[in-house]
Amino acid sequence: MSEERFQRAWEPLNTGDAETAHAEFARVVAENPEDVDALIGLSKALTRLGQLDEALKVLEAALSLAPGNAEVHYGTGCVYYQEKKWDEAAFHVQRAVDIAPDVARYHLMAAECARKHKDMETGLLHLEIANRIDPTLFGGRARWTLVYFRIFAGVEKLGLLVSWATLVTICSCNLSVASLHWRLLITSLPFLVVSGWNLKKGYRRRAIWSLVLCLLWAVSTYVFIGWIMNR
Repeated sequence: MSEERFQRAWEPLNTGDAETAHAEFARVVAENPEDVDALIGLSKALTRLGQLDEALKVLEAALSLAPGNAEVHYGTGCVYYQEKKWDEAAFHVQRAVDIAPDVARYHLMAAECARKHKDMETGLLHLEIANRIDPTLFGGRARWTLVYFRIFAGVEKLGLLVSWATLVTICSCNLSVASLHWRLLITSLPFLVVSGWNLKKGYRRRAIWSLVLCLLWAVSTYVFIGWIMNR
């Protein structure tokens, strides 16, 4: 596949015209079924069009031709992720990471797969690596995801903790006889527990993050409850 033709095929995909990209890549694959780059492009176009099963068939063909191609494994993992097949997604994304450990987006996807498996430790590891490789990828949601993992990785029964935090906040709003200082302590308690847990495990950095969140949560709740009680 010539560079000029490659760019001509990829350009509509980059601009959101998946149908044109599909036609271009399909034409190239028809002429040369062993062109791995074209197969990758065709699979991406099919994925954008929502044809996930067809995309997987194309990626399987690419894997048979280039089993050591990181981008093929990454694409396969992404398609499986969209199909909510977490085990298959994690396997292929990890293969991509093993083959090309210096690609940040592979680590980001590996972190997503780890989150689906509730493996917060592995997820945090991949996020930290991705952040070191390319910090520019961490804007908006990805940055908050990193903060979330830094605080809660290693904390067992996270759902119970979140429920507890919600319940104690609600109870604090209803404790009209209690002082605001007691409400501040009650609403801070879940995050103090998280901080203590991380400190016990030797994760001092996470303990600091937990205390920061505790402060933000407690102060905002303190103000909110005071406003509710003075209405």
